[in-house]
Amino acid sequence: MAPQRSELFQGLVARTIGALEGRGLSVLPAAVASVIDGLIASAVERTGISSTEALHLAEPEQIAELIARADREERHACVRSLRKDKSQAAIASIAAGQLVNALSFTLSGILVRPGAAVF
Repeated sequence: MAPQRSELFQGLVARTIGALEGRGLSVLPAAVASVIDGLIASAVERTGISSTEALHLAEPEQIAELIARADREERHACVRSLRKDKSQAAIASIAAGQLVNALSFTLSGILVRPGAAVF
């Protein structure tokens, strides 16, 4: 088991949470600590290195990728998305028409060479 109270362990947990937030995920700190604890215990068991050495070798980005991949495969209650899907927005039809007109006018000015005949 990794020494969870050590500064090194807590720093790895904090950096992993930061890497997860960079991916748009919010994960409970206790869950991140549990994953890291399991990874460290596995590394110690498989390789025979000390838990402190395993903590030094652990990369927050790789741990974040493992957590994100596990969440993609099966949704977990401790993982929440920080980003909302903003691909759709409510807009009045008159405003939408004005946007389309403005965009088409702008694009026609960009796509047509100055002095060229427009039909």
